[in-house]
Amino acid sequence: MHSPVALTFYAEIKRLAVDKGIEIGKVMTKLAGFTGLDERQLYNYRTGKTDIPSLLIPVFCKQFESNALAMAVVAMCEPGDTDERDAFDLTKFCSGTIRNMLKGGEEFLDAFDDGRIDGHELIKLKNTRARIVRDANRLVEVASHAHERRCA
Repeated sequence: MHSPVALTFYAEIKRLAVDKGIEIGKVMTKLAGFTGLDERQLYNYRTGKTDIPSLLIPVFCKQFESNALAMAVVAMCEPGDTDERDAFDLTKFCSGTIRNMLKGGEEFLDAFDDGRIDGHELIKLKNTRARIVRDANRLVEVASHAHERRCA
């Protein structure tokens, strides 16, 4: 019921509420106003009861000022692992994820090096964040596939 897209959608709503200092209900009301959708439909998207139509994803990304929702969809499009990975493959996969996280930290520190953040730096940080979210989703996907193979 809670797809990665629905979970990301809900996480983005919560993040926006915290960032703006308003209640989640008010965020939902504002999103409904921007999209022309009924709040009930947005709640259905949030819980995963209804899939978000693809053309609404860019609209939500603009409202959230984040590509995390789009990256959740992209992560779902990557081919799944049908074969079992050996320890070396898992280590290589995990180290790549960690490298992206460290790169994000380095870019964050570099952006603050001059004491201010310009638009280019902010976009770069948002893209790095999207890669980190994608990697996190991918880690869970690989673990889920492994779990499903064990339980089958």
